[in-house]
Amino acid sequence: MLTPTVLHRFRWFHAFGNAPAINLARSIPHGQDASVLSLGCGDLSSILYTSYVQQGLPRNLVILTMILAGEEGASYQALWDVYYHMYLDEQTTELVIRHVRTMIPMLESLETFNNGLYGSIMQICDEDTLCDVRREPSLDLAAVRAASPLALARSCAGPPHSHDYWNGVIAMINGKDHRTPNPLLDGLVSDWKILHSGSDPVLSFHLASAFTSLTANSPLRHDEDDEEHRVVAAARSQFIAWTRAFRGVKDGMCVRFVVSDPFALSHTLQYAGATGQLSANWYRRQWDSKVLRLDEALYGQDGSAPTSFDAINTSNLSEDFGLLNVLLSAGPLLKAKPWATLLTEDHVENHSPEKHRLREPLHGSSSTMSLLLGLVPLQCWTNAQADSPLREMVTLTVPPQLAPSRFPVCLSWKRDDQLGDYNVERSQIHMNGKEVIELLFRMYLDMFEAETEKGLASQSKNKPQNQPCFHRGSFMAMLKLIQSRVKTDWNAVIDGLLRRIEVERTLSMAGRQAQDLRLQLALFNIRTSIGVTGVLKVPNTGLLSRWKHVPPEVAITLVVPRDALRDFFPEPHPTWPVPTVVGTLKSSSIISKRRCNVFDDVHIVFGRVTAIGNLASGDASVRIEQDELCWSGTSPLVATFLVPTSALAGQPVTDVVGLDLSTASPNTTFFTEMLGMCHRTMYETTVSNTTSVFITKLMPGTTAHKVTSGGVRPLRDEVTGVDNEARMKLMAELGSDKRDITTLSALIQVSSESFKNDSQNKPPFELYQNNPFSISVIIGKQKFICPFRYPVPLSSIASKTGLSGVGRTSVYIKVVAPLVDPRQSSVLKDWLSLTTITPGGLPVAVNMPHLSLDALPVIELSQPQRLAWLTTLTSLQWPRHDQRESTEDVRAKFKGTLSAMFKACSGTLKSQAGMFSLNGRRRGDIQALILVSALRLDGDTASVVLDAAILPLTSRYLASGDSDDFLKGLELLDPLTLQVDDEEMAL
Repeated sequence: MLTPTVLHRFRWFHAFGNAPAINLARSIPHGQDASVLSLGCGDLSSILYTSYVQQGLPRNLVILTMILAGEEGASYQALWDVYYHMYLDEQTTELVIRHVRTMIPMLESLETFNNGLYGSIMQICDEDTLCDVRREPSLDLAAVRAASPLALARSCAGPPHSHDYWNGVIAMINGKDHRTPNPLLDGLVSDWKILHSGSDPVLSFHLASAFTSLTANSPLRHDEDDEEHRVVAAARSQFIAWTRAFRGVKDGMCVRFVVSDPFALSHTLQYAGATGQLSANWYRRQWDSKVLRLDEALYGQDGSAPTSFDAINTSNLSEDFGLLNVLLSAGPLLKAKPWATLLTEDHVENHSPEKHRLREPLHGSSSTMSLLLGLVPLQCWTNAQADSPLREMVTLTVPPQLAPSRFPVCLSWKRDDQLGDYNVERSQIHMNGKEVIELLFRMYLDMFEAETEKGLASQSKNKPQNQPCFHRGSFMAMLKLIQSRVKTDWNAVIDGLLRRIEVERTLSMAGRQAQDLRLQLALFNIRTSIGVTGVLKVPNTGLLSRWKHVPPEVAITLVVPRDALRDFFPEPHPTWPVPTVVGTLKSSSIISKRRCNVFDDVHIVFGRVTAIGNLASGDASVRIEQDELCWSGTSPLVATFLVPTSALAGQPVTDVVGLDLSTASPNTTFFTEMLGMCHRTMYETTVSNTTSVFITKLMPGTTAHKVTSGGVRPLRDEVTGVDNEARMKLMAELGSDKRDITTLSALIQVSSESFKNDSQNKPPFELYQNNPFSISVIIGKQKFICPFRYPVPLSSIASKTGLSGVGRTSVYIKVVAPLVDPRQSSVLKDWLSLTTITPGGLPVAVNMPHLSLDALPVIELSQPQRLAWLTTLTSLQWPRHDQRESTEDVRAKFKGTLSAMFKACSGTLKSQAGMFSLNGRRRGDIQALILVSALRLDGDTASVVLDAAILPLTSRYLASGDSDDFLKGLELLDPLTLQVDDEEMAL
């Protein structure tokens, strides 16, 4: 896997989403066919909500097929009960059992299910997921966030309901006798798989509609007036509407299921898209001995299942596994479309400086990492987003002792070749080798800070520490992606980086991790003169002396008795600290100076090991019979990891292989100090122990070493412009602190004859910047325009321009431009809402959601006194740094105009208005008319929306006189006049 190995004694079962459902297709223009990937999201609410707004797993599979069964199946009330209640009445229980019995014959094979009754709407991606579904026992027989934006008025609405749910375990009191445990929930819980304590079925709905009056004809309206039940009533009305919509769009939607680690699926899809191979030899997940292999009918040569996507939702994976790991894995799966978006949610420290909020999870500045990874956090550049900042603001208004230490930050990531009219192919960035070494080394120190002296000291002082998210394989995955995007002398860079790491005194584990670092270089096929050698001679002595062929790396499978785990889990409690483990190879304790090599990437599973073939000759393989009972069973723990063959070849048979606690984990201090353990070893034995140690050429069950980032391909060294007359090369330089890229240089080779003749007279230069991503050079009397397009925003101010090569076959133009600071640069102030036109003429709102207005609830405006919360909401839409700026700032004026319109519509101003006239502040002429139809709730963005039509009135149209009668008629309707500047209209 991409993350360190943690021995989780308990696994949380997230039966319901703890966040409001989102429209998974919010970034995609209406009417476009799209492929959406939802990683690590087990709740169905977002799928159902997406079906609703777009009209116009075992447990999930059952509930979806029950929905699709239509009128012959379950009623909407029964569906609600089955999905959300812990206990059911007798009639509903019989309904579940009857439906499951009809499904069992469909689950005989992938072919029978995917070609069966529901195969056109739902498909299973791999054979092992189907086995998991068949094997489940059930088949054998955050509140403020959800209520946004009305949390301003009802900040305490959620917790009382949550208390009722956990006491009664029923999400609606309806007079029925609920006595039977729900098999779709109870059957999925065990003594080590626990229903999450934060589970509350209503939190995945948009609860604002429970706390404000809706119009009589509003979508999602409910008629419950009882204060105690209105929250659940609102949630249930949405559930019914969403499930009805899912039934309606079943012919235009296909939901595919796969049970696997999100990183395993991402890298398998990358490899499948690049090579057509169905497996990248990733295990499906930790605690699983099976390798993920996609179904050939879906992903083979004639298959139709997608391997790249228009939208990817990663839920809160970034919080648990690291933002960088998520971007490395899912980013390459984005399609080359301007609307293709990767959604992430991370948590940042409440009081961390704004400029560090992305540096910490990215381990570098946002602009530098965007260049290296090819992904742009769009809100960071536009400094604007449609989502309400309510959750962050609420944490700032509560008493400090009650405020959470961290708050969520949701970001939308786009491919950097889809912005700023960058419609030519993206090229590599040329960099100096020494600067690349410095940049990578500082990133390495940041990623493995827990292993430095400073990090170890923090653990000993019992300071709060997060679990490590990276191992050497994670770093190499990032390095491989950077290598594809940066042009430099990579052999020299890798050699220099390794030397730099090994001599760094603050890295206490550098010596022990050296073998693992070189091993990962070899596995990623990253060349270096001092890495793992590709061909080795068969040693004369030792365990490998009888092997016929010796590969550069081998797999060690270690059987760990269950007794070795008891000291680390003295109390079976979900909150007990969990150990992070590493594989080790040590010399015998007989030797005075003990040699120890540590390997981070360890796969674990409970089961029995069987050797197939002759282990002594190296021709054997290992099979693991997995214990499905996991922690509840009796089988030993089986740990497998790769090591360089050179670490074993020729070494004494008395060498020791083991499983140790990771020094990078803060929980290791707990085990060694709090429990009084004198060492960090969980279990070890000699490599010659044939009953516990198995050495093979490959990991058990695999046919080759796993492929990480298999979809990454090198960019071109240079790119050719649209007219094919100019070739451009990008070059980057670090700043004085050697931490971040601060300038980009574009070198364009022009072969135009007319320009070469003009350039011999050394004409004057003029720079023109029409958007943050493009700087054009206008040269000479002929006004020869040479556009420079960049993948990140830059500033033409302080840019340098030069001309060389005059009189030769080509002329070279060079522009050196500094990268901009989104919080300070004037270049980005007008870049509030980005729209673009695709080559096919399709308009795309790049950083705004595409809404289906008819599906959103309509707020009742006849009682303005109940809408005071709207004033607070609109004021919170102003970022804090905007409030400090001058009132002359165009963004401040623009937001003030919007705020006035919302207040006027709601009646919180002196009078209520639904028509607005935008008049020029300087000339006094009318610029546009805005006609408001309704004010609607948007639970997806936790905000409100004006459902309005805008009628732009151009100077030519006004001068023609054709609009005179129309405008006179409008005057009788008394529209509210708002004064705006030309700059505001441009936004």
